Amino acid sequence: MRILQRIVGGGALPLAPTREDLVALMDIVSARRNLREQRAVVAGLVPRWREEALMLDTSWGPEEYAKVTRYLRERKPREQLDQMRTALAALRTALEEHFSIADVLLDVGNRRLGGERMA
Repeated sequence: MRILQRIVGGGALPLAPTREDLVALMDIVSARRNLREQRAVVAGLVPRWREEALMLDTSWGPEEYAKVTRYLRERKPREQLDQMRTALAALRTALEEHFSIADVLLDVGNRRLGGERMA
């Protein structure tokens, strides 16, 4: 996240990470690789993330237009948003079916007071 924040802080709109990037990162984390190996994977991805970012403080030419077109064609952000909405709706339904608002509020209150969590 810090890397993406730095890209935005530098006046650019990041078009990364891709799904493949996220899979690679999750694979190395789930394989319980050490922190040095995890950082090496991220360090290998960062130059491309910076290169693919769109600068917001300059006028866009054909190269930027091509980046946007490729991003929309390959990444399909509207479809991703639809998938997220569907997943969130399913999560909300499951939560509503299994927990009351009282359950949730009691659990939050207990955690804030240092008490035990819900089972």
